[in-house]
Amino acid sequence: MTRIHCLVGWVLWVLAGIASAQSSFTVTPLRLELSPQASATIVEVINTSPGPLTIQVQQRAWVQNERGDAHGDTRDLILSPAIFTLPKGERQVVRIALRGTLDTRLERAYRILVSEVPAPQIRATPEGTGFRIALQMDLPMFVAPLQPSAPEPSYTLDLTHPRLIVRNGGTGHIRFTDFTVSQAGRKIVELPVFSVLPGSARAFELPRERLGASGGLRVQAESNAGPIDAAVADLR
Repeated sequence: MTRIHCLVGWVLWVLAGIASAQSSFTVTPLRLELSPQASATIVEVINTSPGPLTIQVQQRAWVQNERGDAHGDTRDLILSPAIFTLPKGERQVVRIALRGTLDTRLERAYRILVSEVPAPQIRATPEGTGFRIALQMDLPMFVAPLQPSAPEPSYTLDLTHPRLIVRNGGTGHIRFTDFTVSQAGRKIVELPVFSVLPGSARAFELPRERLGASGGLRVQAESNAGPIDAAVADLR
């Protein structure tokens, strides 16, 4: 038993050493917005690692379909600086601005990726083997149009699969929290935090064994547009 305890302790010590050697950084804020009143914004990156880090900031266009999120290449934004080396304990301000003009009526969405650029791989030695995990933060960014935007959510039950389809026919995104689907006062499913972009839809599978034959589903949630309590349209 003593040898087993020693072995377990050694393994835990090695794992703790590997974990402590991993790099880390923090980013603030975690959500970004541009508008006619604020044509630029900033992200602050702080190196909380025991050594220097090289950080890269990238932009992606954010689109959605019923299967989920998708990212595409874009050069709509100006990122400055886009890559930099940050000493231990230091911070860097990254400025973000729109390269072109705002849309007239439709909100645009992007993802800002703040990533560690891994250092060249160091050959493992008997004193230390380690694997490096390059960290990445994925931040949502919304660019408001010139005219005021607003979401218009709707909810449909597709019994073929079955699944709940959440659509947004408005001009601005909607972000849901504490989202639940119920039937006759009985909770069917609870969904994680998610957003639906304007003109887009998200689909979520529902447990068939928990659905009754009478229909009458309702969704309840909190959102950036206020509390939600709505009936679900039935496609039957």
